[in-house]
This record gives sequence, structure tokens and C-alpha cells, in this order.
Amino acid sequence: MGAPRYSRGVRHLTLLVAPLLSAALTLLLLDRGFAADAAAIFDGHGLVAWLASTLAARLGEPTALRVLFGIGSALSTACLIRALKTPYLWLVAVFAAPVSTGMLHGDVASLCVGPAALGLLTWQRSTSLGSLATVCLAAVSPVAAAALAVAAFVRRPNVAALLIAPLVATLGERGAVDVIGLSAARSLMAGHAPGATAGVCLTVALVVVGGPLRLRLAGLAAAALALGPVIALRGDHDHLIALPLPAFLLASFGAETGWSGAGAVSAAALALAAANAPAWRARLLLALVLLEGAGLSLRTPTPLPNTPPEAVISLSERKGTVLHLPVARSSLGEPPRAALWRHQALIHRRPLYAEARAVHDDDPVLGEPGVVAIVGLLEPEAGWLVPPTDSGMVLRALGVTELVLDRAALSAENLAQLDPVLARLYGPPQRDNAAGIDLWRIPSLGARRLSTSPHLRREHEPGTERWRTLEELLAAGREPVPVEPG
Repeated sequence: MGAPRYSRGVRHLTLLVAPLLSAALTLLLLDRGFAADAAAIFDGHGLVAWLASTLAARLGEPTALRVLFGIGSALSTACLIRALKTPYLWLVAVFAAPVSTGMLHGDVASLCVGPAALGLLTWQRSTSLGSLATVCLAAVSPVAAAALAVAAFVRRPNVAALLIAPLVATLGERGAVDVIGLSAARSLMAGHAPGATAGVCLTVALVVVGGPLRLRLAGLAAAALALGPVIALRGDHDHLIALPLPAFLLASFGAETGWSGAGAVSAAALALAAANAPAWRARLLLALVLLEGAGLSLRTPTPLPNTPPEAVISLSERKGTVLHLPVARSSLGEPPRAALWRHQALIHRRPLYAEARAVHDDDPVLGEPGVVAIVGLLEPEAGWLVPPTDSGMVLRALGVTELVLDRAALSAENLAQLDPVLARLYGPPQRDNAAGIDLWRIPSLGARRLSTSPHLRREHEPGTERWRTLEELLAAGREPVPVEPG
């Protein structure tokens, strides 16, 4: 069924009202605060990062992000309405999924729904103009631009789209590779809704909404890229099976992270398909997308602080490497608040161990008892043993002089178990209650060379005779700390 005719006045009214409504709803949503990983936007490269940093210097970081996303949301909506062949405001509901989750997490790809819709139309009409639109979109989000090129190729195969996808992917951010599977499931359960894609409803709607088949296949291709480059599956206790996903090839060109932003292109394809589909079916499916996006936006993680915490500022008074807790294993993705830790490093200007990224199982830091205790708490089914190493010895050998526990990254239950253990191992912390940060100074008593490369081990493995279970360490942590005479 074709789109209904409407007057030019109605179209102009829609182009005026819809962007204003979108900006108002965006600012209302952002009044709840940004997730801590929104700090990564200031540390990125590209046009948006430069603009955000420039605004932050004058307005402060939270205000800068609100301005950026408020204006960006209005422009994206204007582009979306311009691309559609109907003025009905209910079609704007299609991008509730990217907006509700992506904006709270500082994912600039959430601003790309409207431009991606125009880009899909442009590719259909002209290869040269489509290429130009894709390059322009890459200035905002390289992952969205790469997904747009792939979607354009699926809709109308041509060499230009196939070549431009890896080209714009080279502009993407490097970091911990996006992994779906265990890490994504854990992240969602903890309230850290990943990226700019709401979830299942967007994909289901593309399958059943109707409208042009090629357009819907293009949207499904973008949805496949939104899964990330790798899926992690557990084998037995000692092995993790990593299988490449469609985004793996493009990620190898540079855009290793942020692939959930490809969901913006998927949402744009759904909007265009819904405009040419039976109205009753489109409204029902878009309502489901809206409800799913709104539901995920309710699970907002700990927000980005308005000002740098006092504990972070105090780190600038010292020297040496800083180790942030909890440390994550690379097979499960990096810690959810690692982007904030790297951003705070710009304030105290001290090196972070492993750049606050996830570490491999043979990393020496996993020979430190306090580190393994946290890993064991977060992975109770794994059964990791705690090495008998003296507390602090591994840290000194690695040049770590400051241990920082981000209490917001752990549950209250885990903290209740962990606090006495860490106090027993490293003494009472310096606590910034307002920021939820604990600090321990690791004294430089002379770095000892580690005789063997420590790694995670389980019970009954060779060389674990003196290693303790997590339960034994937790029980010891509840005992009074012996006071040395004199």
C-alpha cells in the first residue's frame, strides 16, 4: 500500500514540530544523567569528539553532552522526516530504541538514524552522492557509516559501496573488541544496556513489517553488524570458543568497538520500510520497538559525575602506575566503567595498568591475591583459586603504586564480601564516599622479580597445593587482622 498524499503545509509543519519534540524528549531523558561510559566521547577522535571537547571547555562536560545530543537529535529527526514519504509523527517512534539507550551511553551513532535514512535513499539514486553521504556520516560515527555502506550494497550491489565500507572503518576507534555472548549478557543483567540498539524487536520488525524486500534485507545486514565482531561461547572449564561475526572483517580495518551503533542504520531501514508498509502493521511493530527502547532506558547505570572526584584529583599528587579494580578477563570484555577510568586519567596524568582494559588469563596481575578475589567473586562458577603470593608483591613488580576500587562497578553484595578481604590484604582504604572510590597506596619496598608467570588456576591443577579457595580467603577476611607487637 502506498503512502497517503498530504499537503505541503502539513509536511512543513511536521518538519518543524518533530525536531523540536525530539529535542525536548531527548533533554528530558538526559536530565537523568549520562552513563559513565559516555566519558569516552571526549577521548575519541573525529568531528564529534572535537566538538564535545570544545563545548566542555566552556560549559562543562554534562552540559556539553546535553547540548550535543539535544541539537543532534533534532537534526536527526529532521533528516528522518525529510526522508520519509509520510508526515505521521508516530513513525518517529522507530528511533526510540537508539535514542533511549545510545544517548544515555554517549553513543554518537544514536544521532545517525535520520542521516542514515537519507543516505540509503541517496545511494539508491546516485553512487557518487551516496559515497559522499557515507563519508559525511563517518565524521559523526565511522561504524554507522560502514554499516550504511554495507546496507547500501545489499540494497543495490555496486563496487563503490563495497570499497567505501572498509575505508570509513579505518576511521573507527580501537579498543576492546565488541563481543556478544557472555559479556553482553552480563552487561545487560548488570544494567549496562550495550550500545544504540534496543534489541530483538528491531530485527523482528524488519522481518515482518512488509515494504520493499531489498530495503528490509539491508536493515537486517546492519543489524547483523550490530552484534559486534566476535561471539564468545564457553566450551569446557578451560576453553572459550571465539567465533567471528559479520563485523569481524570491517573491525580488522580499525573500528574494533562501538558496533552496536550499526543499529542506527537498521532503525533507519525500518523507518523507510514502514513508510511503505500497511499502516496497521507498521504502527503495531513500531510501538513494540518504542516499548523495548523505553524499557531498556529505565536501566541506567551509575551516571557520569558532574565534576572530577576528589580521589581522582589526589592521584595527580603521586607517581607510578594505577591499577583499577575490578580487573576483567579479555574473554568477558573490558570492565563496564573502563571508559570513565581512562577519561579520568587525563586529569591525574598517570599511566593505567593495561590502559584499564581487560587482561589475558596469563597476565601477571592475576597473580595478585586481591585481584583474583574480585575475579572469583564476579565468576563464582569458574572456581578460581587465590595464589599464595604476598599481598602487594606482584603489584610492586609491575610498577603499580596505587590500587583504585571503583565501588560503583560492583554490587552491594559483592562489596560486603570484598571489603574485609581487601582491608586484610592492603589495610584500610582512603575512601571518597561521594565518588564511591577506595584508594590504597602500594609502598615501593623494592620490586621483586616474579619467578614464574602467575595465572588463573583451579583446584587439583598442578602447582596449586598452597593455593586457597575464594571461600577460604573470604572467611579469613572476616577474621580480626592480627596486630604486630611494637
